Amino acid sequence: MGTYGTYIYRMDWHSAIQGFKQYLLLEKALSSHSIQAYISDVEKLSLYAAQQPARPSPEKMKISDVEHFLAWIQDFVGERSQARILSGIKAF
Repeated sequence: MGTYGTYIYRMDWHSAIQGFKQYLLLEKALSSHSIQAYISDVEKLSLYAAQQPARPSPEKMKISDVEHFLAWIQDFVGERSQARILSGIKAF
């Protein structure tokens, strides 16, 4: 959560992902394929967060939330994909 003037705002997943996409494009100058891979990985995390009782926003995610997410994806993706997803989340 941050402040802007006298207003308090809370970052939602969509806004955070769009900002991350702009960062990857402008600051990192990544290819569109690489950007899409990063965004896909972060969207997986956002879907996981939406399924949790607390529904943590991006700035409220804890290390334990990410650890639980990584344990959750083990059932769906291989080790190399898990490593790539973790890399994308770290960049986020």
